Amino acid sequence: MAEAVKEILLFPQNEVQVQNMLPVAEVLRNEYEVNPVFLDMSGIYHQELLGGCPFERLEPGIRMERAFYLSSPLEKVRSVRSFIHYAEYLAERFGLFVMGNDGALQRVLMDKGGLRGILLLDGILSNKEYSFLDMIRNGGLNSYDIKQSIRSLVARTASGLPFSYYLPSEVGSSKSLERIFVASRYIKELLTAKGVDGGRIEITGVPRFGDLVRFGENLPVRSGGEAKELMLVTQGYLWHNENIYDELQQKEIASFIDVVGRFKDRGFRVNIRVHPRDDRNRYEQYTEKDFVSISTMDLAEDIARSDGVFGFNSTVLIQALMLRKPAFSLMRNGQFWRFQKEFTACDEFIKIYSDEELFQNLDLLKRDGIVVAEGAYTRFVSEENLRGAENIARRLNEYL
Repeated sequence: MAEAVKEILLFPQNEVQVQNMLPVAEVLRNEYEVNPVFLDMSGIYHQELLGGCPFERLEPGIRMERAFYLSSPLEKVRSVRSFIHYAEYLAERFGLFVMGNDGALQRVLMDKGGLRGILLLDGILSNKEYSFLDMIRNGGLNSYDIKQSIRSLVARTASGLPFSYYLPSEVGSSKSLERIFVASRYIKELLTAKGVDGGRIEITGVPRFGDLVRFGENLPVRSGGEAKELMLVTQGYLWHNENIYDELQQKEIASFIDVVGRFKDRGFRVNIRVHPRDDRNRYEQYTEKDFVSISTMDLAEDIARSDGVFGFNSTVLIQALMLRKPAFSLMRNGQFWRFQKEFTACDEFIKIYSDEELFQNLDLLKRDGIVVAEGAYTRFVSEENLRGAENIARRLNEYL
């Protein structure tokens, strides 16, 4: 009797998760004779994620008028209810699946479909935590902060309850997760501090970080006096309904471009790198200035051609360190207290708290350059990332 073909379902939610999963799928197929099948959720997330994917794709046939994150609570409930029936169908074929986020639909697969779930974290977790005392000290309580505090409490306490897929969640909080694969000890410790069982967390590395380390091995270190390209990275705050952070980001970007405009005679150019879950159209207005453009390049090439990378709490700042580019966290809006526990609070990142500090660092970039030490990223991205795809594929094959 012929041996049954081993299969595994892969559930990406954005293009970064696809970048991590495709190399793993290749190793699973070529080294372990496992058949990887991708779940195409374009109709729900309104992103074309799997164009040209060389593996089998399954589509649930569920389409939402708006992207899931922009939909009303009622619309989200309807899509979850529809997906429950499809989860039961998937359970007839698959026993294990890989996800990049344990959100509502992923929890449906585990809790209703009965599939065992592996979370492959695609980067560095956000840690925007602060106390009520912090809020009072920095301007008083407001409705957004109160709502977020309640939401966080609900997400943590409800993660193990029946029907938790109808409730808010935090990454890694689902009690149904069998394993969580991460890029470094730093991320593991962050998860355990949030109450996640450390015994379920494995430091495997992730493929996209390993690819970037290899890409950067032969890059020349640029000398002072050449600095012209400034990369400005946005965050997809609206995707997570973090409206207050999006407002801060928009003010910061407008101010940043205004300051750089005063350095126009120095030859600086700003290249805006729009987050995959952000809306490019919101930034077209800035391209009316002749020194501003919106990137369409590959991320690694984008970082490589830059002389400094500016952002808020984007993982791209860590990737900049991997290519020995100075990484700047923009905190000129007086709201840096909200980010006091983020990775950007670490010494590897240059914090900009005022226009004067921004002027000083732009001047330094232009005159002398800023040297980034080799291996400055290793707190956040461990050596396991160089074999991330192989490590993950091996562990998945053992779990099948």
